[in-house]
Amino acid sequence: ALATQVNFLLAEVSLSLRDYAGARDRLSHSKSDADSSDYHFLMGEAFENDSQSAIALEHYATAARLAPSDGLKVARYARSIAQQKSPGRGIRLMHAAYRSHQE
Repeated sequence: ALATQVNFLLAEVSLSLRDYAGARDRLSHSKSDADSSDYHFLMGEAFENDSQSAIALEHYATAARLAPSDGLKVARYARSIAQQKSPGRGIRLMHAAYRSHQE
């Protein structure tokens, strides 16, 4: 558990330093936590910032599925959908996420 937290923090530092491969490497050490929404969200960030948007979309989709009440994760997934697949669908997902957080 502590090692996973440390790897997540190091991945976030790597992302802030624009070391996207380093962030993915740190996260790969946490593969046992691969069913974590945080793992998939950070992997999505690392792939997206490294111009690998199709792989990022897969990770954002998983993060949103695992944490449907996390507005940031759902919004990032919706934005990716809007940019890569269907602008209308992405906007509908954003509106739905916004409405669910207003209730």
